[in-house]
This record gives sequence, C-alpha cells and structure tokens, in this order.
Amino acid sequence: MYEEYIKGRNSYNYPAIGLFTNEILNDIGNWENVYKQHKFNTSLDLDIHHTSHLLSKNENDVLLGIYSVMYWGYITSGAKSITRCNWLSNGNARNKQLSLKYMGKSKAVDIIRKSESFLNNSRYSDALTEIRKLPHVGVSFGTKFLAFIDPENVGILDEKIIRHLASDSFNDILEKETIRDLNKPKNPSIRFQAFCEALNIIKTNLNKNGCQWSDLSGAKMNRFRAIDVERAFFAIAKQIDNKK
Repeated sequence: MYEEYIKGRNSYNYPAIGLFTNEILNDIGNWENVYKQHKFNTSLDLDIHHTSHLLSKNENDVLLGIYSVMYWGYITSGAKSITRCNWLSNGNARNKQLSLKYMGKSKAVDIIRKSESFLNNSRYSDALTEIRKLPHVGVSFGTKFLAFIDPENVGILDEKIIRHLASDSFNDILEKETIRDLNKPKNPSIRFQAFCEALNIIKTNLNKNGCQWSDLSGAKMNRFRAIDVERAFFAIAKQIDNKK
C-alpha cells in the first residue's frame, strides 16, 4: 500500500508556475503589470513561495500570495489564470462588488490570517468556511489556499478527487471504512474536515515506515506532508482518467 503512495507522489507533475514581483501592488487593477508569471524550479519551491507569502506579516506579501495561488490554480486552463485574477481584482460582469477592489486589501489579508488561525487548531471545516469569503473562491479553490497556508496538515480536495473517492479508484490505498467516511458528509466543510484528518493519519503511517518521494520536477523529501498524500491521490486519479 505504501508503495502506491510513493509512486503516486513521484508521478505528480502539475506545473510549478505562479506569480512573482519585487514591486508593491498599489493599484489592485494593475496587478498584471506588477505581478509576473514565474516558473519555479520544483514543486517544493512553489510550495515555499506560496506558504511564505500567505503567512507573511507583510500585507503586500500576503496579497502576492493570494494572486499567485489563484493564478497557479488555473494555469492548465490557458487564459483563465488571467481572467480569474481580473475577477479577483475587479469582479466580473455579474458582480463588480465581489472583488478585492470593493473588499479592500486589508480585509482579504484578515481572511487569510483567520483561516490560518483555524488551521493551527485543526479546525479545517471552519477554515474552509472562512477562506471562501475571498472573492470568487468556492469550495474546491478554497482548499487550494488552505493547502498552501498549511501544507503539513492540509491537502486539496478538488472535484477530481471527490469523483474518484466515489468510485473504486482508491480501493488499493484506502481502507473501505475511510472511503465510506469520506463519502458520507454532504456538507463540504465537514467533508473537508474528515479529509484532512484522514490525510494526517496516512501521513503519519507513511513517515513511521520511512517513506520518501522524489517527483518529476526534481523535488524530493525524506518524509510525507498531508499535501504530498493528497498529491499522490491526484496523480493516481489523473492516471486513471488518462486511460479512459
């Protein structure tokens, strides 16, 4: 069973691309001229970039972290990365007030910090409810932000993983009771709480058995974090989808 997690994590290859700058974003609407696309050397370098900025005491760093995660999350969807960052800044045609321009930078930073506080107390459900107060952040994308805030204890619960949990895709690496427990909650926040708790149990068992990983970007660690367990799930699910 442990070998499947190692193989899955080793095959993870989502682009390590985010946003970077040495400038301060004074005008929210000008994000595209201040923040520039940056390809990080490895998935771990991207993790460090996002986590360090989201947890920074400097509001401008946190703001870059917010935009970089949003950009990264849509990087495989072409121009959607730019579109979603524009929505984040100025809203869309349907709702201009759902934007950082209307909300204000300080309020967005407060949401990140309150989410971090919930995560520090293993209140994953409450953290998801809080992070969704950011403009244009739904359930799936909210878990992306949380995973970068606390990669040690949190993983991304997106539609791909939810869909595969409902099938038999993970039967070889998860106990039937775990799959049942993860499929039971209908409330997305409660499901996310159960998901993170399961990731941490698996992480602990992998580390007790000395499991290590080295992915296609060249990143490697001699231990698993919760986000690494989730990335193993993601890679396995992607491989199954590619065979169809």
